[in-house]
Amino acid sequence: MSFLLCIQNDQTRRIGLNSRTWFGILQMAEENGWNPMGTVSVYPAVVIDKVPWDFPVLPEEQPGEYWEDEIRLVLFEDALNLSDGLDKALYQYQPQFIPCLSVYALQDSLLNGSGSQPSIGALRLVADFCQLGSFYIEKV
Repeated sequence: MSFLLCIQNDQTRRIGLNSRTWFGILQMAEENGWNPMGTVSVYPAVVIDKVPWDFPVLPEEQPGEYWEDEIRLVLFEDALNLSDGLDKALYQYQPQFIPCLSVYALQDSLLNGSGSQPSIGALRLVADFCQLGSFYIEKV
């Protein structure tokens, strides 16, 4: 399972993330001050590649999760707040040189042995992407 993120006003701006990376990014952002507002359903729920990006939003619906089966919209303010949380995570999880098979690694990942933290590159990519504003999430 993976996720495709696409900027609402510019369909050429996209990123694909596997589920482990996406969930790790959301967790790190929350640990660093992001308070998720929830996503909004878009209508009609159609494939990202085949539609214009001016979906009407259904405001009466309850906020949704960031990993649902249908296409969801992350609103502008929430996207900027997510970016801020990821920026804080970047400063906290700076890569450090540690003798190992790879030259750079997240120290916390090596100490825990889990390796579940998203890479610094993924954090930076998503943080910069969120600065562009509202975006759609599609589970693919």
